[in-house]
Amino acid sequence: MSSLNALDKVIIRLLKVTIIVSTFLILVNALDRFGFSGQLG
Repeated sequence: MSSLNALDKVIIRLLKVTIIVSTFLILVNALDRFGFSGQLG
């Protein structure tokens, strides 16, 4: 059962990372549409 628990923690961590990355990409795309990324570089 302990191995399952560790696996659950890894999966939860991966889910959090995936959510953060996808949110970041959505924000970058939104900024792209407004043209802010051109000013940043």
